[in-house]
Amino acid sequence: MKFNTSYGFGRLITVSLAVMTLAVFPGCDKSKTEIEQPLPPITPLPQPELPEEVEDTYDESKILSNVKEFSFFDNLDALPHQEVKFERGAKITKLTSDADYIYGYVEVNTADRDKWTDRTNILNNLGVWLDTDDKREGQGGGWFLCNYKGFNILLRGKCATAYEPSVWNPQASDVSAGGDNFGNTITSMEEWSNIGTGRGEFANGIFKYTFTIDRTRLKLREMEEIGIGITFDEGGMNDYAIIPDRAGFRLKLNNQ
Repeated sequence: MKFNTSYGFGRLITVSLAVMTLAVFPGCDKSKTEIEQPLPPITPLPQPELPEEVEDTYDESKILSNVKEFSFFDNLDALPHQEVKFERGAKITKLTSDADYIYGYVEVNTADRDKWTDRTNILNNLGVWLDTDDKREGQGGGWFLCNYKGFNILLRGKCATAYEPSVWNPQASDVSAGGDNFGNTITSMEEWSNIGTGRGEFANGIFKYTFTIDRTRLKLREMEEIGIGITFDEGGMNDYAIIPDRAGFRLKLNNQ
């Protein structure tokens, strides 16, 4: 019988490749067995303890019963105005306080209008600027209060529409960085209501507005004196404004 050398050699190569394939690529049964082996236990990493949320139980409605009548200010002297370029009829400003609140009163005679006759929204927004850190330069107020750059907190909100007054519920902003702007919202106070409030009256061309600021909420109870700026604006720092005094006012606080 004739031996086929080529055939025998080919069979040898085929068998060898099969053995190598089994060695390199395990069969499905072996792979399945390895996958089913139990994994080592996972030890969780320690997690940092989160601080407990403190519930805000402050009574935000209390201030609403402390908005003063206009007659409350009758026996108070009007504050002198130093820089009156943008006074525009806001000739009467009064400020006072007790241990809990700061009270303000502004009276604007709209008959004194000159170039802003058609600017019926000039009193739309009331801004009360506060100097709570006694840094008297390099901070807020912009061109509105260019004669005093010490304000670090601004309470600003809608107070009227076309001279018709509305309730003031301002938002608190950080203006310590200075510049011609209204600063950035103070996030810790963003959800607060009634840190200040106010009401007004418009009759016979006279716009009267009284406001109250919560000293406790704003941590002002320990202060003995504070800088205060008062502005009214149409809606932006580049719009028309009424500013009783661009130097602002200093108020000695009554802590009784």
